Amino acid sequence: MRDQKPHGLNRRTFLSTAGALGGGALAMPIMVSATIPAQAQDCTASVSAHAIPKVAMPTPAPATDAVAKLSAVGLWYTDTGGDGVPVIFLHPATAAGTVWGYQQPVFAAAGYRFIAYSRRSYFGSEAGPAETKATDADDLLELLDSLGIEKFHGVGVAAGGIRLVDFALSNPKRLASMVLACTTGGVTDPEYEKISERLLPEGFAAMPAAFRELSASYRVSNPDGTKAWEAEVERAIPEKRIRLRNKNSITWEGIAGLAMPTLLITGDADLYMPPAVLELFAEHLPHSEKHVIDGAAHSVYWEQPDIFNKLVIGFIKRA
Repeated sequence: MRDQKPHGLNRRTFLSTAGALGGGALAMPIMVSATIPAQAQDCTASVSAHAIPKVAMPTPAPATDAVAKLSAVGLWYTDTGGDGVPVIFLHPATAAGTVWGYQQPVFAAAGYRFIAYSRRSYFGSEAGPAETKATDADDLLELLDSLGIEKFHGVGVAAGGIRLVDFALSNPKRLASMVLACTTGGVTDPEYEKISERLLPEGFAAMPAAFRELSASYRVSNPDGTKAWEAEVERAIPEKRIRLRNKNSITWEGIAGLAMPTLLITGDADLYMPPAVLELFAEHLPHSEKHVIDGAAHSVYWEQPDIFNKLVIGFIKRA
């Protein structure tokens, strides 16, 4: 059931930054490598780290912002509606469902039904009961049913990618494809967890979010964009963040059993998911292709949205 949020949440909630998206054309070319392993494509979207283009926040497409009343909680969502194929965006841990300002109008203009939502305790969504056995995968399934969506393309970034993998393991037939960007994937393999420990030293989580998730090149070349991203982070969690458990134990064996087409993306400056770790995922996902965006870090959707959008839309068209 859709319940309209009071006036403050029905207003468009995407921030403005700087530079022009235009018709979605890339400011720099995409370079594709020739190495293609079995059932997977490898290519690298490349832009000079010394000339990261500044991209303006485009005008949002008309959409409904509301709160879906699920069985135990109300979740905020935004939906451009229409008859287009649904593409649902799952946000990172640092931001909420409002962070997709660079994606919303572009995907709507491409003919897709753009949907994003905030997980429990994030912008516009209720925290829910303090004691619960619910999972984010359960919440997403309920949200889909409330919106009348049977099948969709999922785009998960960072923590949103972990939630998307967890959902896929329980509900593989509901996904037409997956895009996993800059995400550790939540894999519990002991050797993989050791890699993460080596990548992220003690005290890393306490460092400023922009240092952790935006490339140095972006922070230097686009201070206005950095401030706008930090504003999204600032408003993402109004009170205390609620962390729900995964529904599944995420293992390499489980991931290898996922049959839907999957796009893997990271930035070459991503401290959480460097290209070498992306390779591990590609090895375990037989129906995947991978892309590395030069000069970008953990927030490729924001740092280089033209390239990100073109890669994702091109992939969805092929899926």
